[in-house]
Amino acid sequence: MSQEKERAVEEGHYALAVEHNGLLHISGQLPIDMQTKKVVGETFSDQAKQALRNIYDILKKSNLEKENVVKCRVYLSDIKYWSEFNDIYIDFFKDHKPARVVIPSGQFFDGVFIEIEATAAVEGVLKIKTG
Repeated sequence: MSQEKERAVEEGHYALAVEHNGLLHISGQLPIDMQTKKVVGETFSDQAKQALRNIYDILKKSNLEKENVVKCRVYLSDIKYWSEFNDIYIDFFKDHKPARVVIPSGQFFDGVFIEIEATAAVEGVLKIKTG
């Protein structure tokens, strides 16, 4: 049986992130300020940046970098935000290109437009294979 390590417990019955078998699985991050627990931003852009900022903060607390991220799953309230999100995602990750899926999931609660979950390699940075 492999050893699991819970990184942090948030409100609700889930962990912010769980490390297992060399991977850090980050729970879906909403555009919520971790201190105030309130939704940040009224625009899609502001909310997308906050959700990514939350992922970055969890990575840093786990002594990891953006380059450790191997996959992201992005849930959008409407597919019309795909292009705008893509630009924000490129700005966030720069030259690093994790595997990714974007899922139009319909309306969220409290005016939220986006949720992002991520998986990061805990040991080493994986090289990206193209073609």
